[in-house]
Amino acid sequence: MERIHRLYKDKGLAVIGVITDREGVGDEEVLDTLETSTHIQSNLKKLGIDKVTYPMVYDDRPERTAWEAYEGRSIPRLILVNSEMEWVHTEVGFWEQGVRGLEYRIRRLLGIEENAKIPEIEITNDGVGTLGGIITCDLEYLKPTISKFSTAGSETFSFTIEGNAPIFPERGFVTIESNGGTRIIPIEYNPFREIIPMEITINTKTSVVDINGTKSSIKIDSKIDGNKILVNATELFSILGGNLEVFPDGKRAIGRFEVWEISVAGGRSEILAGLEKFKANAPVLIEGNNVFIEFETICEIIGCYYEPKKGKDQIYLEYQP
Repeated sequence: MERIHRLYKDKGLAVIGVITDREGVGDEEVLDTLETSTHIQSNLKKLGIDKVTYPMVYDDRPERTAWEAYEGRSIPRLILVNSEMEWVHTEVGFWEQGVRGLEYRIRRLLGIEENAKIPEIEITNDGVGTLGGIITCDLEYLKPTISKFSTAGSETFSFTIEGNAPIFPERGFVTIESNGGTRIIPIEYNPFREIIPMEITINTKTSVVDINGTKSSIKIDSKIDGNKILVNATELFSILGGNLEVFPDGKRAIGRFEVWEISVAGGRSEILAGLEKFKANAPVLIEGNNVFIEFETICEIIGCYYEPKKGKDQIYLEYQP
């Protein structure tokens, strides 16, 4: 929490520690614990931090107002409140993936999460005179904010959702036809960028994907390496709102999941996710633009529940952002 406090205190976040057990505890005891606890000091050292600086308050007994207000049942308990003082999220316990998810939510509430922004496309006239034309999208529910344009410089447009959009990700194309030629731009609609829980089942034989109990048009390939299942992480991350792109050399890939950078190399088991290093149970496989990573390790990185189903014919995960 000290790391999060230092990262976002100047961007609108206020971190407050609440001490719920004050019996026999005063300021000196609290400060002594912060300064001498081996556990606290070793973790601060790992992060390159010298001390805890966010403010702390007492939740005095017998009232324990904060404890009662936020349904305290166990500690540590992290409560996220937005700028309207609305209680929006609870995280119980300190575990790496939980803190990652909490930081992701904080970034979105502060308006600094990249995926929270509607994508925009800029049309630039590099020639002489006026560039004019029309814009269409083959995903019928995605409507460009402008359908016709005429510019001597540049013009930017985004999209609105009209009609019945699918509950699963879908890819399509935006076509820009103008007196300067035709340009086709790939686009992806992903409803899960709004952070909703997901249950995903992948058929390892047919690559068919069910999302939240509904068969989707998305396919995710998988491969068997001994008794381990490797999944196309490029496609899976895309569904979950992340990305993973292969370098031109075809040997490495880099991407992003939530707020953490992901880095892998073909033929190696080590995977970097932010400051954490994971060791997969099978080497990473890169084929063309696709990156295959051992399934259990993917789930460990993103912090989700998983299990095989029907032997190895299906794999299942539950993602709680």
